[in-house]
Amino acid sequence: VAVLSCFLGVKTTSVFKSGERNIPVYSVKRDDNLASISFNCAWNDSDIDSILKTLDLYNVKATFFIVGDWAEKYPDALQKISDSGHEIGGHSYNHKDYAKLSDKEIIKDINQCDLAISSVINQTPKLYRVPSGSYNNSAISTIEDNEKIAIQWSCDSIDYNDATAQSIYDRSIKLENGGILLMHNGTKNTAVALPR
Repeated sequence: VAVLSCFLGVKTTSVFKSGERNIPVYSVKRDDNLASISFNCAWNDSDIDSILKTLDLYNVKATFFIVGDWAEKYPDALQKISDSGHEIGGHSYNHKDYAKLSDKEIIKDINQCDLAISSVINQTPKLYRVPSGSYNNSAISTIEDNEKIAIQWSCDSIDYNDATAQSIYDRSIKLENGGILLMHNGTKNTAVALPR
């Protein structure tokens, strides 16, 4: 499966319905062998240079979902990601569980995240990923009402904690056409597994 950023320039409604449930984008239908790779940036910036070097080496553009307080702590890393032509999405201000927040609290959090990101790269994200994949109907509707596209993932690399490069690779190769791979920066082995 080749990798691309599926969302650059996409104009779509993020909320799909499954019965009474609002569903964000988990994958997109494609007739080719392309998929999307995404990184959640929430912990540190220790491996950003390595990740960007690998993506550049293979001419791959990814989507980086940025936590607002991460943008404030690591503005140089965020600027490097943006300058390298990767897509920037929001990922909350400080990783609170959106399924437990009121609409008003979610709006405040989205605005804080947007401000933290835009103050560094002068760009407001259009894509948004809820923390820990935790959402309810209200959270997804609130994200869409704030003119964002809610994005999840179809394949989780589970690359955090003590995950080995091999286990990250083994899970990541299950990515299917049109799928979205979830990875994280600031982990022990994500940058090590990425070239493979």
